[in-house]
Amino acid sequence: MGKFADKKKEIYASSLNKDGKIRRTSNRRQFDELGTALLNDPDYKEVVKRTHGGKTTEVETTPVADLRKAMIGGIAKDAGLDSAETAKLIENHEFSTLPLYPVVAAMLEGYCEAGKTFVFNKRDDLQGSLFIEEKEQAEKTYHIPPGRSNESTVTSVYGKHRVWRTKSRCPKHLVEKVK
Repeated sequence: MGKFADKKKEIYASSLNKDGKIRRTSNRRQFDELGTALLNDPDYKEVVKRTHGGKTTEVETTPVADLRKAMIGGIAKDAGLDSAETAKLIENHEFSTLPLYPVVAAMLEGYCEAGKTFVFNKRDDLQGSLFIEEKEQAEKTYHIPPGRSNESTVTSVYGKHRVWRTKSRCPKHLVEKVK
């Protein structure tokens, strides 16, 4: 098993409470460690589902090897290393924990602020996207149950703001139409 899979299991185990249920929390240090483990796993392979003309196929990609080749290889080439040294560096370089959380957050937010939708790679049992939606100023009135307050309603005014939205549905290949 690769470094990324091992780190993911470690973080998952730390996310379980005493009853074995997941506590959905955020931890920047663990995010940085997981991202760094991924970048340090050049053998990482990803299977992505692609649908064309109603037909779903699986495509195996090597995103980490491709990124390491572009990133480390580009720097090594600019530094004047020969191809053998560059290949060795691409394969063997170990990053120490990188501060990836703010970079990834800025990339996602910037991309979505530009009016784009970030579409995650399709998995066998998961697909979805992330985008930002603008909300105008709004006023909402809530009814309060008797006994909780002297008032029967409360009105809240929400200023103009933005919200993260997601779209996710069951992958088409898992949908079976029943007549």
